[in-house]
Amino acid sequence: MLLRSLVAVLLSIPATTAIIGVILILVPVNESLLMSLLLMVFPIWVVVSSAAYLALRPAASAAILCTISAVGFGLIAALKYAGLSGL
Repeated sequence: MLLRSLVAVLLSIPATTAIIGVILILVPVNESLLMSLLLMVFPIWVVVSSAAYLALRPAASAAILCTISAVGFGLIAALKYAGLSGL
C-alpha cells in the first residue's frame, strides 16, 4: 500500500501539470480564464491521484502516469515549437 500511495502522490503531480499545460496551450486565454484554469489544478490532481488507485498493480498505474506526463510535456513542447500556443 505504501508503494501505491507513493506512486499516486508523486507521479500524479507531473501528470496534472502536463494536463493543465496542454489545456493552457490549446485554449486561447484571457486573464479571467487563465486564473480559472489554474484553479483547476487541485481538482484535477485529486482525480488523477485517486484514479491511480484503480489499477490492480502499482507498476501499471506508474506506467500510465509516466505516459500521461511524457505525452503531455511532449505535446506542450511540440505545440510551442510549432508556434501554436495561446500563451
